Amino acid sequence: MKKTKNLTPFYAVVFSIFIVFAIASIMVFFHYNRKEIENNAQQVAKDDVESAAFHTNSIFELQYDFLQGVADCLGDSTDTITADLLPLIENISNSNSLNLIALIDADGNAYYSDGSTGNVGDREYFQASLAGEYALSTPIVSRASGKTRIILSVPIWHEDTVIGVLGGSYDIDSLAELLFDFSSGETGHYILSTRDGTVICTVPSSSSDEAEEESEVGTDSADSSEQSAIFTLSANDSLFDIYNHLVTVRSTTYIDEETGKKTSFSATAWKDDYENGRSNLVTFNLTTESYYFCYKVLGDAEDASSVLSNWMLCYIVSVDDAHRDYSTFTAYQTRLFQVLAAGLLVMLLVILIATFRKQKSLVHFAETDLLTGINNKKTTEEYIKLWLADEACFGTQAFLMVDIDHFKGVNDAYGHAVGDIVLSKIGQGLKNIFRESDIIGRLGGDEFGIFMKNASPEIAVEKAEQISQMVRSIRVDAHPELLPTVSIGVSLFPQHAKNFMDLYKKADSALYIAKNNGRDQYVLYDIRTME
Repeated sequence: MKKTKNLTPFYAVVFSIFIVFAIASIMVFFHYNRKEIENNAQQVAKDDVESAAFHTNSIFELQYDFLQGVADCLGDSTDTITADLLPLIENISNSNSLNLIALIDADGNAYYSDGSTGNVGDREYFQASLAGEYALSTPIVSRASGKTRIILSVPIWHEDTVIGVLGGSYDIDSLAELLFDFSSGETGHYILSTRDGTVICTVPSSSSDEAEEESEVGTDSADSSEQSAIFTLSANDSLFDIYNHLVTVRSTTYIDEETGKKTSFSATAWKDDYENGRSNLVTFNLTTESYYFCYKVLGDAEDASSVLSNWMLCYIVSVDDAHRDYSTFTAYQTRLFQVLAAGLLVMLLVILIATFRKQKSLVHFAETDLLTGINNKKTTEEYIKLWLADEACFGTQAFLMVDIDHFKGVNDAYGHAVGDIVLSKIGQGLKNIFRESDIIGRLGGDEFGIFMKNASPEIAVEKAEQISQMVRSIRVDAHPELLPTVSIGVSLFPQHAKNFMDLYKKADSALYIAKNNGRDQYVLYDIRTME
């Protein structure tokens, strides 16, 4: 009888090779997924800065248009700037978000909307506007109020002669609140500065508060001191003095836009980047934590006449916070490796199940905002662009941009847990109001977007009113006094725009008007008055 060959060693070798191959394959898979997570997080940071820069530019464009419109009316009606015009300026001031408006004659005598007077003849912004230019100051201490302010100014022309200057100002706190109101609930930290590193204003985040609390109780004092330093800038501080130190603490890298590869990045190169108005994303490592530092010039860096060409917008967020949306996915990786150690048969089964779950998780994480259960920003934009390019897209399409009023105040007063409840209820309410075919997404911290397919202007406005009523009806059991409201901007395709980006901009402009007019309302974009 022929002896049966023992195949156990053969199977052991085959299974061992398979296990090694499977583990190696999974490790490679996880490596590239972690790399993709990092790329996505960095892209989100860049998108946040892009959105914030567009928002900031829109605000200043509207304010300059407002000031120039008033200046043109003054120049047409008089050839001399006197205190007699002050009542008109006081009335105008009450209808605008600028903290203070000043009427300045050719000698620099300023008549302020609060009734005070002064002379600003030596101010650079006054001299620039007297020469016929739009001007924007760095933070200066107001001689009228003693507050640190940013001044916007335009010339007042009478025929071919500048007869005076019209100025409007924001104090630093009001400017920060106005520019970064949309960032409520986010973990990042915004800094507005000039290209020479002079800080204009900052918006603190939860990260900064936590760092300061750690420093106060004495935990890891050296590390906390370094980490909290990046969140303690004030107006007129030098961004370079602090960050040139930070980026040399450990390693610093940035993503080369042309090659897509990481490259070492010195403090000198970063400063040169900044002073020349170039946009970039830098990763710098402190002793215990890494940060993304994304910056972008607000105006046209090549155009010296651009009012905002000397201003830079920075966004700083810890890498851990930027990757937080993917933390659940990382937990799955750890569990899978634990299962691998349990044994061969369990390992083979887990590989099959985990592969299926991973693919499903990737799709879910790529398309859905976990808090509200609706589409995330990237998916929303892709779906809208695909529909606009589809042959089935005909007639009027409507885009509604919804922003929660004073949401930062809700987080500050009640905590982020209550803010998350409000966001979740709004997400569910939007799904109940709109059709399954409509595209609903969360565009930012407290901002939602709804794209209505083949919808008339009347229906769009009706839905905007339904959203307002739905939000007003939201209640949080533990805080019945909380009465949330929203502001809504509505734009139409193709009446107002021919592509998604323009449609988004028009809705954002209408949203800004709704906020500026007192919030808790909707505004339909009007091409006659908003362009």
